[in-house]
Amino acid sequence: MPTIGLFGSPLGYSEIAFRQATLLYKEASDDDDFEALCEAVASAVTIRSEFVSLLRLISSHGHTGVVIVTCGLRRIWEKDLRRLGMVESIKVIGSGRVVEAIFGHRRGHSSPISDPEPSSSKLRVFHATGRNVAKLLMTPTRNASVSGPDLRAAHNPVGSYLAQEFLSEMIGVDEYLMPHVQGHETSGYRLSNEARTSIVALMRGGEPMALGVNEAFPLVMFIHAACPADIKPHHVQQQRTLVLVDSVVNSGKTVTEFVQHVRCLSVSIKIVVLAGVVQAKATSEGQYSMEALASQGDVNLVALRLSDNKFTGMRGTDTGNRLFNTTHMC
Repeated sequence: MPTIGLFGSPLGYSEIAFRQATLLYKEASDDDDFEALCEAVASAVTIRSEFVSLLRLISSHGHTGVVIVTCGLRRIWEKDLRRLGMVESIKVIGSGRVVEAIFGHRRGHSSPISDPEPSSSKLRVFHATGRNVAKLLMTPTRNASVSGPDLRAAHNPVGSYLAQEFLSEMIGVDEYLMPHVQGHETSGYRLSNEARTSIVALMRGGEPMALGVNEAFPLVMFIHAACPADIKPHHVQQQRTLVLVDSVVNSGKTVTEFVQHVRCLSVSIKIVVLAGVVQAKATSEGQYSMEALASQGDVNLVALRLSDNKFTGMRGTDTGNRLFNTTHMC
């Protein structure tokens, strides 16, 4: 079964893995076949008599509620409970298929918690490759004679531009009243749910660009993270969007580790990876393909440019070393 490979992966028996299983159940069969399979399995299952007696005893008391929690398929339990005449008095929390509801919204036969089911849509990529503005902004970042404070200053407007050009389109803007210079109130605009957005600067290379994003959106929460564990539960609780900022994305390994960690903290938060340069193949190929991350939830990519160059900088050519004048380090 496909779930064997899933639970044997690095995700293990995590909540993300079980949510991914709901997508695999959807791909494995259509609705009618799925119902028939659940019926066949339920018919072959015999619930232990002492367990049935316990359920009947508890459910017979109107002041006591009964909930069955299973890592298996919810529909199998529901069919067995219906045969026992207890499906109305006992609720089941379990896994299952993701099915389409009216008006294009998604619902699922999984646990009724507030977080929505993960999206099966592809990775959304926004980039300015080939635009004149990208050519101008990237010139000082690629100039070997520019380093240290000047290079950090060059990364700052890249973050600001990407935030205003692409994040605003991706996330949307909210209208609010503000004082006009002529003394009356007028409409202003800011990033939708700006105060519920977190920017994570992937240290070291991502900080200068992340500061540029922060200048564009001053109400966001700013976080420094040298490793995924630096992102804590309170950094994502009550937040709608989390922006991971790095200067360069090569294989996608670092980004994958951060996204998987964030998904363990929240399955519903929108994740945006924002970078100056992204190797094009990292979006859809290789062990750490960002395309695969989209199946675990809402993940998007924003870049100044996509590059076919597989070159990975070291020492004097490494962006992080150039940003902080540590090019002598291994």
